[in-house]
Amino acid sequence: MRNLEVLKEWRDLRETIKHKTKMDKLKDVVIFWSKQGIVNYVLDYDKPETWPTVWELISEGFYDQTSLSYLMAETLFLIDENPRLVLIKIVKTNEILLVVSIDDYILNYSYNDIVHKQEINQFVKVIHEYKREEGKYYVN
Repeated sequence: MRNLEVLKEWRDLRETIKHKTKMDKLKDVVIFWSKQGIVNYVLDYDKPETWPTVWELISEGFYDQTSLSYLMAETLFLIDENPRLVLIKIVKTNEILLVVSIDDYILNYSYNDIVHKQEINQFVKVIHEYKREEGKYYVN
């Protein structure tokens, strides 16, 4: 039942943020998806062709860092924004993260936060950017 509530809340979120400023949209999307509990592993960041649709993912109700980035990007895409999914490596720790890049901002680099690209450019290396075609993502 909770998963159906999340689907409804997600629809409501998209309706309420459509006409907000870009920064308010980003903040609301990050806050919404950061409220969802996360588990260690749901999606393979290196196999986007295997990812379920966002509706299937929400119906399952399990999220990890990769799936939250995917859900944030799709939320923004569905309200006519132009986000990009980017796989990055944090140089110091060798941690690999899937993040959302939109304009000069990065979402899901750190929990419940939006960072400016300039704040992290010296600390990360872009591994690759994902290509989106017909609702599916591919490694570019």
